[in-house]
Amino acid sequence: MNADVFRVYPCSEGDGRYKCVVRGRLNGKYVRKYFAKRTDAATWAETKNIEALNQGVEHVDFPTDLRMQATLAAKLLKPHGVSLIDAVRIAMPIIAQRAKSLPVKEAFERFMDDYRLHGGPKKAISSASYLDYLHDMLTPFVKFCGEHLVADVGIAEIEEFLSSRKKAGAVTRQSYIRAISAFYSWCVRASLRLENPLAKLRKKLPKGEVSILSVADAEKVLQSASKEELGFLSLAMFCGIRIAEFRKQVRDTRGKEREVSLNWTEVDLHQKQVFIPPELDKNQNGRYVDIPANAVAWLAAAIQPEGAIVPDNWKDRRVLLEKRSDVALPQNVFRHSFCSYRIALDQDYAKAAALVGNSPAMLRRHYVRVLPRKLGHAFFSIRPRQMA
Repeated sequence: MNADVFRVYPCSEGDGRYKCVVRGRLNGKYVRKYFAKRTDAATWAETKNIEALNQGVEHVDFPTDLRMQATLAAKLLKPHGVSLIDAVRIAMPIIAQRAKSLPVKEAFERFMDDYRLHGGPKKAISSASYLDYLHDMLTPFVKFCGEHLVADVGIAEIEEFLSSRKKAGAVTRQSYIRAISAFYSWCVRASLRLENPLAKLRKKLPKGEVSILSVADAEKVLQSASKEELGFLSLAMFCGIRIAEFRKQVRDTRGKEREVSLNWTEVDLHQKQVFIPPELDKNQNGRYVDIPANAVAWLAAAIQPEGAIVPDNWKDRRVLLEKRSDVALPQNVFRHSFCSYRIALDQDYAKAAALVGNSPAMLRRHYVRVLPRKLGHAFFSIRPRQMA
């Protein structure tokens, strides 16, 4: 190959700033590079002519910086058996996805709007309680990293957020993870990022002892209750009805919300049954629940022809009832007490599961403390004192 691909010529361009120009022709295109000193021009031309002689004109046309990057990239990829073009093909979807991504704050607003309108991946209409849960759990996360792109917020940032929630216990931490995971799954479906990293953060929680009322404390709570509270407490404690099944906000197919309450008209003391309508039943099937004899006695003193069974402002009433009875009433304590004492009677998990609307396996894992049969009999023998 002729080494004189590049030649130095006199030049007076740039208002006299340049004294020489190096000219050459690469791959059919003319190349010019200007220099203030002839010695610099000659050195550059000589270097390029040597490269052209040793490695060819195509190599000379390849910018030095880009050539160095390609060489280093190939060296890094070689142990993995990945070529430069393979690496580019892997990177392009990530680059394209990031270009489509949105700030977390904006994506969260779209996520909530979409869930209200279209529901989640499994249900066409998300419940009002689930929407409230997502909003409550995700709001602190959005405040923490709302300005960052969804594509840029990964495990490290989420762990940092969880660490910032100093008062959050293990259960609350997992609630945050579940909500953020739902958000990230939606982001994947909306093409705002490629994958949901949250599955790597989920951890099993150690099984703690279920909170239940002792027989004595259960009686103290009932004896301390007002007439307006007595029916609700009797059904929750002796029938295992969920607190959320007494009153909830439901959404219709158009997304409109309305309040639905378990009504006294669903209580049949003659047949000793209460019907949980599909709108209130967690599984949306509706179910009949047997009313044990002792609960019938409590309900007889409180039953009304119609109207909501649960009293207004139950959360505030619960605090006052705890003070009057001197008994702590943690979340789900009535339902957990019912399940534990009901199974103590005959170890029939299937029957208890049918009554409370859960699977036997779920009862074993989350709802039951192992108790002797005599305590089961004692619990379901609690009656008003004048009828004991």
